[in-house]
Amino acid sequence: MIDTELFLHDGGWALKRYFIVAANTMNKLIAIDTKTREFAAEVEAGVRPHPGRGSNWVHPTYGPVWATGNIGSPEVTVVGVDPEKHPQYAWKVVKRIQLPYAGTLFIKSHPNSPWVIVDFPMSPSPEAAASLCAIDKRKLEVTKCWEVPGARELKARMVHPEFNKGGTEIWVSAWGSKDTPTFIVVYDALTLKEKARITGDWVRTPTGKFNVYNTAHDIY
Repeated sequence: MIDTELFLHDGGWALKRYFIVAANTMNKLIAIDTKTREFAAEVEAGVRPHPGRGSNWVHPTYGPVWATGNIGSPEVTVVGVDPEKHPQYAWKVVKRIQLPYAGTLFIKSHPNSPWVIVDFPMSPSPEAAASLCAIDKRKLEVTKCWEVPGARELKARMVHPEFNKGGTEIWVSAWGSKDTPTFIVVYDALTLKEKARITGDWVRTPTGKFNVYNTAHDIY
């Protein structure tokens, strides 16, 4: 048993050693060192952080970082996670990337893509809920945001970006009503151009979809 913080919900791995979990209503992130089985750090996030599993990448200045979106504030919180090789940044917020909307539920990246993709399905704005944003992993800034065509007309919320094994595609669900079929859209993970749509009467309320390889190898 490790004494940490209240209301822990959702989390993922950093460096395959540290488990980072959100204390949602406390607006904090809790890091546990699974090698020593001890509390590692407490970090101030945005308002109601919701990482899913979070997102990992290596930044040229800060080294390995981990990031979460926030339901209640329009930002992605990026935290340094390498106390051994980058101790000056470890367990500190190295960047609060400003987004056009709050309401982020999931955030994903892949080593073979330059982008971190965020959704906004918890936003009350139909425009925001139908939109996605791409963050440049090196510049730590939003490069592109776009409303997915057809999502708002179906009253669907774009949710849960997921990369394929090779990091060449991003799959995102149009989460709508059980009474109306929607779609899963597939983007090129480099150009961010739409490649395909998965449609059909069976595509109702699509939400989470998980690449088995990425999940098993903690690639996110």
